[in-house]
Amino acid sequence: MNENLKKLASEAVNLHKKIKADTEKLQNIKKEIISKSSGANSSFAINLIAGKVRVTRSKKLKSFLLNKKKFSSLSIQLKKKLVRNKVVKLSYLINAEVYTQLLNDGLVNDELKNLVDEKKRQPFYISIFLNKKELKEIPKENEFEEILEAAETESSSEDETDIIDPADDLFIKSVFSDDEPEEISETEKEEKGFS
Repeated sequence: MNENLKKLASEAVNLHKKIKADTEKLQNIKKEIISKSSGANSSFAINLIAGKVRVTRSKKLKSFLLNKKKFSSLSIQLKKKLVRNKVVKLSYLINAEVYTQLLNDGLVNDELKNLVDEKKRQPFYISIFLNKKELKEIPKENEFEEILEAAETESSSEDETDIIDPADDLFIKSVFSDDEPEEISETEKEEKGFS
């Protein structure tokens, strides 16, 4: 494997571990700030030399999300009733496969083209797997390189793959994509491991 790629992968894993740990720490700090702000009647800001922390009072203490799979299994009559009574709003998404086929066949008129924003993607997306047991620990300076070297010397054949099985419960998967989550279709979310 290319040494530059291996070095970048090592940096990515180390940084990802640090981000995971820092994110968890930040969430705990935010919960503590919220807990200590429970007596406040309105939003406020804490001004610091390095920046500002804004504590915003929530307008709504509950939010609701429609379970699309369960909704799709309802009868058409019940779906129509829910939409008619404005309990459920309709939203529109482009069917990317059909649109691409029509585009390739030259059957998309200018009116439809003006309604659709096309977004270019990177040719690859990155998945990083962290061992759950080590997730709480931030590695020492050379620890990751030592683990990589040990794993390479234990490998009995060059045909063996060093890829970790995403289905393995010992690992947490993180996926990085240049797409906004709401712009990704359900199929793409499954392919990229978001769902």
